[in-house]
Amino acid sequence: MSLQNSLFPQPYFELLKKLMKFLEMYKKGVLMKFEEKDLEIKDLSEQLIEKDKVIEDLRYFIESRPPSLEEMLSRELKELVPRVLLDKMNRNLNISLG
Repeated sequence: MSLQNSLFPQPYFELLKKLMKFLEMYKKGVLMKFEEKDLEIKDLSEQLIEKDKVIEDLRYFIESRPPSLEEMLSRELKELVPRVLLDKMNRNLNISLG
């Protein structure tokens, strides 16, 4: 009598072998699912890195863009108004002293 027959009767031994095969296939399936999920995570991570690069590029372009016409006019007005007021005060002073 062999060792397998002494431990398990033949039908149980066959059932045990089938169960072990099933568990092995299940384990492979689970591992494949994990591998698929790892690939999905890697792909999503790469997409996020690409999007971060696009965001950084956009941020750079926004920060380094030339001033708009409105900004340029506003800056010039801020510089011009004090000079005009100063000129007007000087003229008024000259008229009153003159």
